Amino acid sequence: RNSEKAENSANACQQEDDELVDLGGYKVNKAVIDMLKLGPAKTAATYARELLRQVFTAEELLGKSITGKQSNAHKEKEARPQLDPIRVNAVVKYTCTKFHLLKETAVRSSLSSMLNKGKE
Repeated sequence: RNSEKAENSANACQQEDDELVDLGGYKVNKAVIDMLKLGPAKTAATYARELLRQVFTAEELLGKSITGKQSNAHKEKEARPQLDPIRVNAVVKYTCTKFHLLKETAVRSSLSSMLNKGKE
């Protein structure tokens, strides 16, 4: 059921509609942005996580990483494939702009943490 919801959300992001919002290289339906305003996203980190879940399907997120690089903490483990950098950068930049953040580090770190928790 959640995968259907995620798939429908991702499809809503890609629909051709008069009301598209440019996240910075990737456009989403304005309804997605409006929905996030109603949701629990109160911090930049939670907003970015919710937006990432709308831009990617659950299947796309599974087993992926933000950078595609090997972890310094787990050198023995193979690097996981990188998510589409255009969509990731769009989510990060849009979130940073919305929350008036000068650095992307905290947002990227939060997204990496989210992906690590759902890697299996």
